[in-house]
Amino acid sequence: MPILYECTDEAIRQSREKLRLSPSPGIGTNILIFVAGVFTGMVIMPIVVPIAGYQLTKRWGPPPPRGR
Repeated sequence: MPILYECTDEAIRQSREKLRLSPSPGIGTNILIFVAGVFTGMVIMPIVVPIAGYQLTKRWGPPPPRGR
């Protein structure tokens, strides 16, 4: 039981229409989301992460070693 108890029955009855979830997307949408995720993970991320890491290291990383 929560520390502060508040009866929410009235609030739920009043906002029942707003709380209804939309129906689940179709199989085509699910496949599209999956393909977009695979593309992002296998193509975009391997390109973006090293570039971002290099820029961050260059800007806020340790200074380069001094030459001899």
